[in-house]
Formats: sequence, structure tokens, C-alpha cells
Amino acid sequence: WLKQLTLETNCCRFRLGSCASIVSGAVAHAGALAMQWAPRCEAAPFGARAAAGIAALPSGEVLVLGGLVGPRADVWRSVDHCRRWERLLEHAPWHQRCGHAVAAASGDGGVLVAGGANGAGAKYNDVWRSTDGGASWQRLVADAPWAARDGHCLTALPRGAALLFAGIDAANSLLNDVWRTGDGGVTWEQLAEAAPWPARGWAGAAVCMPLVAGGGHGSVLVLGGVAAGDCLLDDVWRSDDGGRSWDLVVDGAPWAARRSHALLAIGPRMLMLG
Repeated sequence: WLKQLTLETNCCRFRLGSCASIVSGAVAHAGALAMQWAPRCEAAPFGARAAAGIAALPSGEVLVLGGLVGPRADVWRSVDHCRRWERLLEHAPWHQRCGHAVAAASGDGGVLVAGGANGAGAKYNDVWRSTDGGASWQRLVADAPWAARDGHCLTALPRGAALLFAGIDAANSLLNDVWRTGDGGVTWEQLAEAAPWPARGWAGAAVCMPLVAGGGHGSVLVLGGVAAGDCLLDDVWRSDDGGRSWDLVVDGAPWAARRSHALLAIGPRMLMLG
């Protein structure tokens, strides 16, 4: 389906684009239409890991933060499209964690880290922010109003806003609540206690921008994940109003049901891996 899929809605066209994807301790780059892959770094200096945070900054820098095995609290940065890496921090001020959510804010280069779990299974609901590309961090919230969780989604919206939703709480219950911050992560408002999509963890999420300039601030998309009973999902949901309401776009996508996948939107283009 990678070769053929073009999915259109009344807002966006989802097409395969170009991206960089970090898998274990190797880095690969996909060219046009993602039909050809070439290694960028066959043995990155950071250890192979899962459930890490990855952020692509507006400057073109790429960050890798935390993850398993460990978990870790390190921060790595590449400034040359993932060919070479430098360790910015061996121990960031936030706790070692995995399954956390990371989002790069549009415009100011800020990066948010929210939630996650430690090696003993304890889960967090703190929020941290870096404004210097991951070199230093400030804790914005020690105990956010949303439940501590891992396997959740965090998507950046224009003008310092962001959405946090879904995931798995401290009782290992799946979630389908939706929260919004309008001030870069300091304060949070609950938009939905229970969104219409089934509660899930380890879903893919991205903001798909309009096809034409001036067509709005984009749509928030939720794809797949794992639901109750370890049921893998292959649905696609979309919100055109910043997370307040949701519409089912595809129920039974052509791709296999999955969890823990990577999703990247570049304008109207979208690429899903794994």
C-alpha cells in the first residue's frame, strides 16, 4: 500500500513524502514517495532504544530523548539530517522515562516533554520545556490536571498551543480524553472527557495542514493504536476544530492494524512507518 495509497478528505490529501526515521540505533532516510531508502547513520552513538521521544525542530535539527533500555534521560541532537549526533545531556533534569510524548512547537523552536513512565512502571504527569534545542530544560508543571500516563499523543498547534490525548494511565486503563494548552504547556484545559474514538494507547497522531494557503490551521489526525483486549486498530479520526470534536475518516484503512508506529506530516503529505 505504500506504493499506491493516496487518501483524500475535504480538508487534506495524505500522500507519501520525504522524512527521516530513527529505528533502534540506526537512522535511515526516505527519498521522494518513500520508495527508496538509504542509511544516514548505520550505528548512531546513542544506544539502541524503544519508546523514546523524537522531535524534528523547525531549524532542521533532530532530537532523541530518553527511552528504553533503562529507561534513560539523555538528549541527543543531529544538525546535519541525522548523519552525525552529539549528546547534549547524559542526564536531563527530568526523570528517566519511556513512553513519554514529545512535541516541537512551531515558530519558536521550543520542545515539550510530557508524561511517560519509569522503569518500575510509575507514570508521570509532568511537563518540561526546552527553548534552546534540548540543551537545558525548565519544568512547567509538576502535577498536570490530566492523569499520569504513557503511550499517549502530543501534537503542537500554532501560537504555542498543543493537544495531549489518549494513552494508558497508572491503573493501566486506556484513555480517550483530550487536553489542550494555549500557553506552551503551563496550563491545561480538558476539551473532552471521552472523545468518540475508542480509548487507546500507542496511537499515531499528527497535524495535517491544508492543501491551500490560508485554509486554516490544519486538522489533527489520530491513526491506529491498541484498544481494550489488546485489539490493534486501523481507523483514522480527524478534528478540524483543535480537538473539540472528532469525525471518523476511515474505519478499516488499507494498512494493517498497528500500534507504536511513527507518523509524520509535511504540509499535506503524510508518511506512516512501522
